Amino acid sequence: MRAAGMEDTAAVVERQLEAELAAMSLEDALCLARAFSHYLNLVGIAETHHRVRKAREVEHLSNSCDDIFDKLIQSGVPPEQLHDTVCKQEVEIVLTAHPTQINRRTLQYKHLRIAHLLEFNERPDLSHEDKEMLIEDLVREITAIWQTDELRRHKPTPVDEARAGLHIVEQSLWKAVPHYLRRVSNALKKNLRSDDKSSKELKIVRLMKTRRRLEHLLEDLPCDYDTEEYCETSDQLLEPLILCYESLQSCGSSVLADGRLADLIRRVATFGMVLMKLDVRQESGRHTEALDAVTSYLDLGVYSEWDEERKLDFLTRELKGKRPLVPTNMEVAADVKEVLDTFRVAAELGSDSLGAYVISMASNASDVLAVELLQKDARLAVSGDLGRPCPGGTLRVVPLFETVKDLREAGSAIRKLLSIDWYKEHIIKNHNGRQEVMVGYSDSGKDAGRFTAAWELYKAQEDVVAACTEFGIKVTLFHGRGGSIGRGGGPTHLASSRSLPAP
Repeated sequence: MRAAGMEDTAAVVERQLEAELAAMSLEDALCLARAFSHYLNLVGIAETHHRVRKAREVEHLSNSCDDIFDKLIQSGVPPEQLHDTVCKQEVEIVLTAHPTQINRRTLQYKHLRIAHLLEFNERPDLSHEDKEMLIEDLVREITAIWQTDELRRHKPTPVDEARAGLHIVEQSLWKAVPHYLRRVSNALKKNLRSDDKSSKELKIVRLMKTRRRLEHLLEDLPCDYDTEEYCETSDQLLEPLILCYESLQSCGSSVLADGRLADLIRRVATFGMVLMKLDVRQESGRHTEALDAVTSYLDLGVYSEWDEERKLDFLTRELKGKRPLVPTNMEVAADVKEVLDTFRVAAELGSDSLGAYVISMASNASDVLAVELLQKDARLAVSGDLGRPCPGGTLRVVPLFETVKDLREAGSAIRKLLSIDWYKEHIIKNHNGRQEVMVGYSDSGKDAGRFTAAWELYKAQEDVVAACTEFGIKVTLFHGRGGSIGRGGGPTHLASSRSLPAP
């Protein structure tokens, strides 16, 4: 009876709410929507602050670096293996401009100031007057948010999107990355000491390697530096920093070496000379259109009308050749020119500034080889000679399998690729024997529903890993899951641990 009464009450309230909303004017409805939007943003800031505060109150977190490393040591993992495994780990930060992320930077700065005020409010030495002023500042920021237009009145340009990414680096990653790496380093040192003999052996080996390295550096070191010389690579910038670090360590000043200097070295190692590498992403059909224009101009036929085997035969033959494919005097449509120009710019910048070339809506092996051919042709045009290198290395080409149909064929496409001698040698020589494959969660979910898509994604990963293993190639799986909303909210490490078992 009580449950039935509650259901009746809920139904009455729902009808009243519907009536209120129906009678509301458009102006009032817009005002209400804005209020709820800002409310959710502010609640999110407060929740984040609360979670950080509660985490600080816990003396020993079960998922801290200290605890995890200690458990691994206690379970029998040798300290030197733990050290080597952690040092070999690679984490690649990916910032994606998404159309749902529409907060203007002016609002982001206001949200950041509110977060700082909430943190400042936790100080135990605040006087009553200080707290009153803090509340006034909070009210002032919220009022400014309400009076700020939250919508962009023009479509963001690529430069605007890049600035948004730089804002994340400036406000978060620049400080958070070295801070986190320092925590990992301290946890490693603490747990390596648990086995004194192993720790001493590791220290001796490191000292011997450091001595040999310093001897080589001293031999190559000029007497003085030309003031006009500049560092062009991160290795050149790291060299004197590491020399300073090792000098401080050797003279017993490790407490200084492991402070701001170590943080600077971590920043250089993480961000390099370009801060963040830019990935290139293009739909597979655009590459087909470009090759259509080329083959039609050369009277070779229409590339898109060929079957898969003929495409692979043509692409492989051209990749093995030393002559350029795209004529310099060929006039093409604007869309095709944009694709070809992108490859030209990528050839000039190279892998020192650019990351991956992602092919969206990939379905066949020919989609990957088409990009490899256009990339090779652009590099040849820029350098003037195939044997003369461009400024950077070749970009790694990453097929993105998105629809259920393409996910089911992903393993077969990778097997076909790796069975081609040229491609396998290319992966081994230029990409350290590692093939990267991206799987898309958004489009597969739209295509077949979330449950079916999750199962198809899992099977596709298993098949891709099996295909690479058959040919002795390592594989990196890039999960296109999106942000916290796309994966249901919550911390990233919990979202990863709740995924299906690793293939």
